[in-house]
Amino acid sequence: MPRITHPTRALRKKKMAQRFRSRRGRKPQRPRLIEEPIDYKNIALLRTFLNLRWALKPRRHTRLSRSQHAEVVLAVKRARSLALLPYHQHHEAYGLNFLPRR
Repeated sequence: MPRITHPTRALRKKKMAQRFRSRRGRKPQRPRLIEEPIDYKNIALLRTFLNLRWALKPRRHTRLSRSQHAEVVLAVKRARSLALLPYHQHHEAYGLNFLPRR
């Protein structure tokens, strides 16, 4: 006699499989090549790895390797401690407007 399963449990399992299927099938992207050395004084380069709220973007968005991302994190920390970059977005000196939360 076939096993009877709960209909909502089977449906939930199917939905979860569909939800994560697209992520499994992706090929990993090649790391991005950066010609310039990553330095805390190069604010223009560091700014490309920060979002509008001055937080670091994740590796999958910036396509950096682990070692490159670690260098960027260290450079951003040094630039923030020397007041070359702000810690958060609410700085009028940098000409940013307040973005309301969603």
